[in-house]
Parts: sequence; structure tokens; C-alpha cells
Amino acid sequence: VELCIRESADSNEQVIFLLNYSDEDQTITVHKTATDLISGQQVQGAVVLAPFDVRILSETNVASEAKR
Repeated sequence: VELCIRESADSNEQVIFLLNYSDEDQTITVHKTATDLISGQQVQGAVVLAPFDVRILSETNVASEAKR
């Protein structure tokens, strides 16, 4: 699974891209509650990526927010 995190310098939001290049299910663990930007659902804990699946998650970075 490829993981890419994009963070805006102007906001406290992180966009997390998860890409499964495998032809098998892959399970990843999301440690903080995030919003799946494709389905709109909240996700946390074990997340299964189907073969060749993509998940795009949005997470608010509370640490950055506290510094402002």
C-alpha cells in the first residue's frame, strides 16, 4: 500500500491517499478518526483496501490547530 500525505500550509487539514497496488485485500489501521472523501463516512481502526482500491481520507491536525 502506498501512503501519501498532503498538508496545506494555510489550513490544519491533511489529505491522506492510500493506494493498494496489490491484487489482494490489504488491511491498514487508521489511528485517528478521518473522513473518507469518496464515501463521506467516518473511518477509524482497521480499514480494508480491496485489490487496486484507493482511499482518500481527510484528517484535521489538532496539533497544528493548537499552535495557532
